[in-house]
Amino acid sequence: MKLVFHEGVDKKNLTITYDNGLTWQKHPLSKNNIPVEEIIEAETHAPYLKISIIGLYKEDAFDNNEDFYINAESGRIEFFRNLNRKDNLRYKLKLEGVLDDIGQNNHKNTIRKEVDEMAVIRQNPMLGTDESVRMSYNTKAALIQKKERDLIKSNSGQFYYQELFYKKIGQWNADFTEKEIEEFYVSNFDENFRKSAYGQRIANTIADLELDEGTIAPRFSQKGLDGKIIDLINYKDKYVLIDFWATWCKPCVQNLPLLQELAKKYKSKGVVTILISSDSDEEEWKNFIEEHNLDMIHVRDVEDSIGGTWKTNYIPQTFLIDKEGKIIYSAKVSKDESLEKLKRILEEI
Repeated sequence: MKLVFHEGVDKKNLTITYDNGLTWQKHPLSKNNIPVEEIIEAETHAPYLKISIIGLYKEDAFDNNEDFYINAESGRIEFFRNLNRKDNLRYKLKLEGVLDDIGQNNHKNTIRKEVDEMAVIRQNPMLGTDESVRMSYNTKAALIQKKERDLIKSNSGQFYYQELFYKKIGQWNADFTEKEIEEFYVSNFDENFRKSAYGQRIANTIADLELDEGTIAPRFSQKGLDGKIIDLINYKDKYVLIDFWATWCKPCVQNLPLLQELAKKYKSKGVVTILISSDSDEEEWKNFIEEHNLDMIHVRDVEDSIGGTWKTNYIPQTFLIDKEGKIIYSAKVSKDESLEKLKRILEEI
């Protein structure tokens, strides 16, 4: 894979990364700006390299990167200074060995109608307040997800759809458990692919989606609402009910009255309730807690240091930890949106 830089190309403006099928790597560009040919020598674990070039445009406000699938052996990208002062393109490219369509056109055409309709809805100022508008948006998003799942099922032998599945894993985890995604993977991708390096990368990503019931709860130590340090280790020999939420998250707010009720009901039985918020606005967070009289322990996790270790890719998420520090309940794993199972477990404590 060759990169050719012609006269007038300032490589300080460019960042070039590539995905070799296992990880993204940054290609170290030579520091001088004389015309030069550089070679990306990469051990590839996928049929094609995915190249991402950042800095092609003059304005930072632009979507300032271009991605290509390219043949790792015969691929060649040449960079030329763009002499046309009327457009925003800083450099022009000449491409060889780039695959214009390895499935992406079929993918784009299949979901184009819903994508265009969702773009129109996003311009509607009522999206955040009108339930019918929000439902229409979510319905179209669900239809896109279904179409993409069907495309992946039908084309699982093609690299583009293997990569599409890999990219969608985190997004799908909002609607499907780790086990369900794993079952989809095993059912639709052949064994040889699953045993390949790229296939193992996908399997490892799926296995790291969520905390399973029965695992030890990750410890956290964070300053609470009252300024004191809230350390999970200080609640040994107690049941701990943890909810990840935010004031701007409607489903989270809808769960709060029930959580408040459970916290009050089971406090005498040694249940500690901790609400972990991802709100960025501290004053808004504090005011909300005071306004709604949320008499529980509160922590604000702005940098996602707790959410990251707890693998909360979306909110709300609710967990119950037993006296030994094990997670005995996860609303996500149990698919318990109404928290009915949680109420039954607490009743048996």
